[in-house]
Formats: sequence, structure tokens, C-alpha cells
Amino acid sequence: MQRLPEAVLPPEMKHPNRIVLAVYNNPEMFKGFASLSGRVHSASRLSDRVRELLVLRTLYRVGSSYQCTLHEPVALNAGVSRDELDALKVADFEGFSSADIAALNFCDAADSVSTTDALWERTKAHWSPEEISDMVLLAGFYAMAGRYLLAMGIVADEN
Repeated sequence: MQRLPEAVLPPEMKHPNRIVLAVYNNPEMFKGFASLSGRVHSASRLSDRVRELLVLRTLYRVGSSYQCTLHEPVALNAGVSRDELDALKVADFEGFSSADIAALNFCDAADSVSTTDALWERTKAHWSPEEISDMVLLAGFYAMAGRYLLAMGIVADEN
């Protein structure tokens, strides 16, 4: 059950999703949210495939079903397989490349604030400083956004 009413949007805002309709309850806060949301994608140095792996791994950990329904098709279009999506849900990284595994483990650790020196070294063996920074920003943003949606009662529609 959505806990706040959907915001009234200005007419020039087309095709809003439920995230926009919730966050826009505070238009000034929405500006920052939307800017960061766009930047973690457009400015990221990670490939679309890796970025979506990390986004979905974070969303599965948080339990944000609504955002998962938005990002699963994007991930599939970016080259993530259905088997990989299923594996992400249960943290079964065995079939992934060593670079993907390093990124996924690092993303999980960043979300749970449990990065270790050894994990940093394994991650740096595959990824540049810019890419590692992107991983932390993605994990942080999508964990925050997912928790926001859960607190607001925004979940995937049951079919």
C-alpha cells in the first residue's frame, strides 16, 4: 500500500513512474534525486551490463520489487541473461567472470559497509579507481532509493 498520495506533476513532465510520483511530493528534493539518478547512469564508466548487474544485485538485497521490475528488462537488453538474473537474486556468482565476481562482491560489501583490504585488492585487480567509485555510488544510490520506496510502500504490482 502506497503510504503517501501521488504528487501532482507539472504538465511538462511526461511518462512519470511511481518513483517520480512519490519523490515529487517535495519538488526541490526531487531535483537532487533525479540529477543523481541520471548521473549514476550517464556519467558511469561501467558498461551497461555491469552497471545493471550491480543495480539489480543491490535491489535484490534491499528487496525493492518495484525497481527490480524496471531494471530487469534493461539488464536483459544490456546482455544479462535470465540465468544470471536468477543467480543474482541468491548471490550465486559462480557462473560469472572473475571481474564480474569482484564487482558483485565489492558492491555487496559496499552496501553492507563491510569492505576489507583483501576485497579492495581483488577489486582493484579488475577495475579502475573511477569504476570502483562508480560501484560504490551505484550501490549507495540504489540502496537508498530502494529503501525509500519500501518505506513509502511502493512495491511491484502483483500479477
